[in-house]
Amino acid sequence: MSLAASKGGVYAKHNDAIGYDINIVRQWLSVGQKQITSYQLYQNLVETSGLIQLELGIGNTCGLECQHCFLGYESGAMISQLTPMPILLNTVTKMIEQMGTRLIAVTDRDALTPNRSIPLFEHIAKLRTKYPQIKMGGVTNGLAIDKYADNLEQIQLDYLDISLDGLRDEHDAIRGKGKFDLVLKNLRIAVNHQLAKRVIVATTLHRFNDDSVIKLIHKLIIEEEIQWFDIGPLMAVKMQNYQLQSKDIVVFLDSLSQSLQPIKISKSVTILVEICAYCAAFIPALIESGWLIPEKIRQDEYGHLYQNIHINDSITITLRPELIPEYWRHTLRISSDGYVVGGCEPLTQKDYTHLAVSNIQMEDIQNIYHKALAINSPFYHAIMSYDQSSCRHKACFSHCLGGDSLLAKAVYDDYNVKDPNCTWDEYQYKNMLNNEKYSTLCNGLVQ
Repeated sequence: MSLAASKGGVYAKHNDAIGYDINIVRQWLSVGQKQITSYQLYQNLVETSGLIQLELGIGNTCGLECQHCFLGYESGAMISQLTPMPILLNTVTKMIEQMGTRLIAVTDRDALTPNRSIPLFEHIAKLRTKYPQIKMGGVTNGLAIDKYADNLEQIQLDYLDISLDGLRDEHDAIRGKGKFDLVLKNLRIAVNHQLAKRVIVATTLHRFNDDSVIKLIHKLIIEEEIQWFDIGPLMAVKMQNYQLQSKDIVVFLDSLSQSLQPIKISKSVTILVEICAYCAAFIPALIESGWLIPEKIRQDEYGHLYQNIHINDSITITLRPELIPEYWRHTLRISSDGYVVGGCEPLTQKDYTHLAVSNIQMEDIQNIYHKALAINSPFYHAIMSYDQSSCRHKACFSHCLGGDSLLAKAVYDDYNVKDPNCTWDEYQYKNMLNNEKYSTLCNGLVQ
């Protein structure tokens, strides 16, 4: 799964903005074309910012010690105490009622945490009666679903991501022996009792489990009638030898689509593929291969970018690119001890506070968000680093913008160091910018 998993997927409408009508798509192409400066981009993002999404940590243990966990601190080893529930609930309420937040994704260790998950979800469910646009859910390793089933059935989450990282051998190799069968049992409970409107199987894709993931999807579609999947590339802070290479996602998508095409089923199936900010280095290959097409990207009301590829009458692959980091400009991530860190990158470190703006245990969230967008904030420095990127002379910069500068800052303590997930020494590919049709589409995107 990706670092926030699906966040419920896409809530598409027929009139969703498309292609160059989407501000962030225009900005992305304009920065890549060097038509605007980083400072102009920063100004535009601040002017159009709105805190629509919240990624929220609530607990500090999950019952597992997964080898691929991106969190840099050990289970139970937070910098501060967990945010007291009254402060947590008050912050969420203020974000919904005063800041326009409409999507709450419970992340980090596990969405199902004793004495915290159910009170939080019940509180948001009450707010949802007044603000029906609210979507809420979270990501769980699936071990404790049976213990929460009765409460969740009453609450009715909008989505629940359940982690399965391949078939039995591949999943248990990462998460522990016997875990696959336990999660599968609880997945059936979640589906049969309709614990969420969307029960989503979330999986982490790495170099060595692509075939297993494809077989898992087949198995769950045919045998379990699962309708939702979310595939997130490994964030290789650990297990670097498992890191996806430059064109691995393209090869995976080719194999997945070919294998699914003959399947005939009566229910619709959606397979979400996350192209997170830390996957920026993979975007050029996706564009070169024709999988990702800028003019076909759409945006839903929650700010999710997406592109649908219909494999047959029933099965759709939905690419979900983050072209310029979502966090700060319309998403905040708050650690379970209250640090407002924006995205996931700080949490890869033991001292994850070094990119935090403040803490909701000490300061009001509205004041914190003003700081988050200010000059000299981590967001400001991340955007400004595009002008100094050592990759600016490469053809692939036009689409990946040098990778995720916040991840580089977190791992190497330098915004201008090459994205640690980038596998390119020098990416040689058909320069899309030399294509006459493409160049015409890109010209004059930003005045």
